[in-house]
Amino acid sequence: MRLEDLANGSIQETPRPTPLPIPTQELTTESLVASSTAITPRGTTGYSRKLPWGTGRILGATQGAEQFNSARQAMMALGLDWEVEKTDLFTEFNGGRWKVDDFQAVRRSDNGNTLGIVKGQYAPWQNRRLAEFTDTLVSVSGTRTATMGEAFGGRKVYSVVELPDIDAPDGAIGTFIIVSNSHDGSSSVSASFMIVRWSCTNGMVALWEEPHTIKVRHTGTMEHRLQEAQRIMAAHVDVVEDTTYNVERMLAVPVMATQAERFINEIIPIPDETKDNQRAVRNAMKRQQEIRSTWLNSENLEDIRHTGYGFFNAVVEWNEWTGSHVNRRRLSPMERLLNDSASDAVAKARELVLA
Repeated sequence: MRLEDLANGSIQETPRPTPLPIPTQELTTESLVASSTAITPRGTTGYSRKLPWGTGRILGATQGAEQFNSARQAMMALGLDWEVEKTDLFTEFNGGRWKVDDFQAVRRSDNGNTLGIVKGQYAPWQNRRLAEFTDTLVSVSGTRTATMGEAFGGRKVYSVVELPDIDAPDGAIGTFIIVSNSHDGSSSVSASFMIVRWSCTNGMVALWEEPHTIKVRHTGTMEHRLQEAQRIMAAHVDVVEDTTYNVERMLAVPVMATQAERFINEIIPIPDETKDNQRAVRNAMKRQQEIRSTWLNSENLEDIRHTGYGFFNAVVEWNEWTGSHVNRRRLSPMERLLNDSASDAVAKARELVLA
């Protein structure tokens, strides 16, 4: 469609479809197929996907862990070998200048960029220490690779360690540890587990009722780093058990068309139509159709489509890949993970299936 065609009126606006009613009787999957095929999900075979959070210095870049022999090497190669320093804060009033007590600014020592305001007792944890700890974690876990990246303009720096896959009835699930550190005082050092269904590269943190996250103490000696790394790997046993248990439960639960339709209408309600909100009505209808299409048409759900696990993955896939909102999200998947802000729709899909 060209702009000049719209301007001269040679293309007429497509009539708005009639909203699907909230079901009052049993629906069948076949009754929804026709309404879902108008939108082809981008999450089908041939659509190039990356890991949900991206790796490398720029979120979404392709610098993978396999390129580096250590986290320290990744830090140097990706330009993360800078340090931060604290500096005093001053306020000016009526021609005078006074130091602000109890607070300091944290800035990069290489370019002076301010990353945050912290209490005076805050002790920075440099990127090199994150790299050192990550390399200890790699050694303890028995893996060989790790990489690093930054988020929120350098206010947070993270590392990614890939662990062995989890065997599941539906196929292998990848497991990762993400160690994050903030330079703005917003959070402590933490290690979070992330799982990925390889057949669709969906990140499924919401598969668990509570995220598996461990706070890491600001310790600098090799002995303490080793203890912290061992504590994280001990938690990995629970991650494997919880993941396997929930996948098996979801695969055993069927999801009917009526359940799916009620869920879709709940998370994306169609507003009452008025003259002034027709666009809102169309947008809501479009997003509903996207979820239906992903669930009923996505090729990577072929063998599990009508199970709870299939429906859960359809919602995750829509939220991360096929939804029209994806390219307009304010936060990347990695930044959402670091902010601990999972999608409400994904969390509700889990509740529906495992209720």
